[in-house]
Amino acid sequence: MLPSLFWTLLLGIWVYAFARGAIEHRIAAAGCVVATLATSLLRSPHETKYEHVELGVLAVDVLLFALFLAIALRSQRFWPLWVAGFHLVTVTAHAIRALKFDLIPAAYAVAVQFWSYPVLLCIGIAVWRYRRRLLLGVEQANPPPASI
Repeated sequence: MLPSLFWTLLLGIWVYAFARGAIEHRIAAAGCVVATLATSLLRSPHETKYEHVELGVLAVDVLLFALFLAIALRSQRFWPLWVAGFHLVTVTAHAIRALKFDLIPAAYAVAVQFWSYPVLLCIGIAVWRYRRRLLLGVEQANPPPASI
């Protein structure tokens, strides 16, 4: 995947969420940044990258999925369900790699990395729609989360 495109999108969405989004947008975007940095540190060396299940990356992805799920359970909006669902596909890619030993490393790498783009785009669209609702007077800034 294109690292420069991904980092531009990640940092752009992070800045946009912190500048214009509600608390749930900020938490989701910050989770993406922290998970990306942790993944960079925990991934196997280049020679063996994605040849086996990346346990460190799997742990980061499970924690990020838990964060997205917690946001989805507390939110009054639908976008966190999309984000959690997209990221669940990433977590599932790790399970597929664990069960299919002859899966080529490149396919595993793409399956794990690809779904980050829809997650980030979904957060960006959610912030844009939130700002639009604020401008139309449909929503208050940073409303309290729904009780469970």
